[in-house]
Amino acid sequence: ELRGFLDRTVAAVAATGEVEVLSDSGPVPCQDDATGAVTDEQSASVTIAVPVEAGREVDALDAVVAHWEAEGVRLDLSRRDGSPPEVLARGDAFGVSALAVAGSGQVSVMGATDCLEAAGG
Repeated sequence: ELRGFLDRTVAAVAATGEVEVLSDSGPVPCQDDATGAVTDEQSASVTIAVPVEAGREVDALDAVVAHWEAEGVRLDLSRRDGSPPEVLARGDAFGVSALAVAGSGQVSVMGATDCLEAAGG
């Protein structure tokens, strides 16, 4: 679910070049917060650099927000006017964020799943 969501987000941004997957980890075992013991659950995370026209990073971030609104996730825009601008969102079983660094020519989109029952488990 997370990877499909991020793929649709990347498509909505209209990248100007080759999209780069910076990290794609998972599924990895989760640990109990209190004891540190490995649980039967797993999580995954993905970070993608989306190339956009230099100077248009905030416009690309606006495209992410519009897409996420259409996807129906819960948005947190409290960091939208920060430096650098960032937006956060929450789906049913994952969290995502998008970060625009002025002049970088890219928007970073990242997400992580909650700890979920392992496939086949």
